[in-house]
Amino acid sequence: MKRYCSTLRCIGWLRRPMSSRVRLKKRMSIAVAGALLEQIFASEIYPLQPFKDPDWVGLALDRDKYDHTRMPRSYLETFLTVAKQASSSRVVIRGFGQFFSQSLSESGLISLDLDVPTYLRIVSTPESYSPEYQVVEESGAWGIWLHWDWSILGGPCALMSKVVDALGGKDQLWAHTAKEFGMNEGPIDPTLVKYLKTLTRLSDGSE
Repeated sequence: MKRYCSTLRCIGWLRRPMSSRVRLKKRMSIAVAGALLEQIFASEIYPLQPFKDPDWVGLALDRDKYDHTRMPRSYLETFLTVAKQASSSRVVIRGFGQFFSQSLSESGLISLDLDVPTYLRIVSTPESYSPEYQVVEESGAWGIWLHWDWSILGGPCALMSKVVDALGGKDQLWAHTAKEFGMNEGPIDPTLVKYLKTLTRLSDGSE
């Protein structure tokens, strides 16, 4: 891989009274949490790169190919398993839209321990629905951007190299990415191809 890189565990969380839900930990203010998100994510997900740090790598998925989960469960499980070996599971989540803000947090920010069941509960429960989510680990070690067109999992090269290996390696993931975005089905926007190659660093540029 040298070229690639030189829960809240309470099941009843969404049923609790609003006053008992975790929004932001006292040690992280709304301002600090907001600044962390601004530090990690770019202003747009496409056609510019979604992460401000040029050394970050991402795995991209076509959100429209999935239901409310927004990605294959295997991707999420593998990413969180690998990521939590090198960082915490505590995250800040920013939701967008009036419904999310009114239901969960006036600031649009909540803080919780993220695992697969909690993720699925958030994205599939009407009360916590948002057309878009930005998720970042509390120290900024990794991030997830769930957009209405894209689902992107990202982090530093060292972390994402381990994720790629755990998911089958560069060749297998690039083949999946190409299929995901129809790159083998005929003419495709060269801007999209360049974007995916730059973001994922899975391709050697010869495709």
